[in-house]
Amino acid sequence: MELSRELEGEAVVYVPRVGAPEPRLILPGSGIVGKPRSGTDRVLVYYEGAKGRPIGMERLADRVFYAYWRLLSHAETVAFAALPHQALEAVGTWDHVSGLITLFGEDSERKVAEWLAVPVLEQDELQSQWRHR
Repeated sequence: MELSRELEGEAVVYVPRVGAPEPRLILPGSGIVGKPRSGTDRVLVYYEGAKGRPIGMERLADRVFYAYWRLLSHAETVAFAALPHQALEAVGTWDHVSGLITLFGEDSERKVAEWLAVPVLEQDELQSQWRHR
């Protein structure tokens, strides 16, 4: 499988902006990751909803792991969208080497907790049990 070398490293982790209609097909709690592209008002995002939370996808970071793999490999999937920047909130970055989501701050932590429908974001949600090699 050919991976896009220009996409390796950190990517942006998103949650839908409250009230934005465009991401309505993305399951709540999905891991959403993308790479902003200059010269366009849209961002290509891949996502993983893990409906029913199968084993290995319990944490947000696990779902981001799978979405990022699709982004890297340009995988054929229905779990991607080109959304307007204003439909998304950038909340942090994903590092595939460490398997870690690094949030931008307390506001991002609050937005992620809301997206996951939990009162307090547990830090375990941000560390994947999986790694890209």
